[in-house]
Amino acid sequence: MFKAVDTLEISKENHIIEQLHKLGFYKTNGLSYKELVHKLAVEKSGRE
Repeated sequence: MFKAVDTLEISKENHIIEQLHKLGFYKTNGLSYKELVHKLAVEKSGRE
């Protein structure tokens, strides 16, 4: 059974993945939350 904390973590991770997909980055399988956040920051900085 999922706890509220687990659901929140999954939701946060999915949100980051959705943002990466909108920026055209699709290699998200197997990445940790920290890695996903880092990739999002790199992708966003490259767009400016």
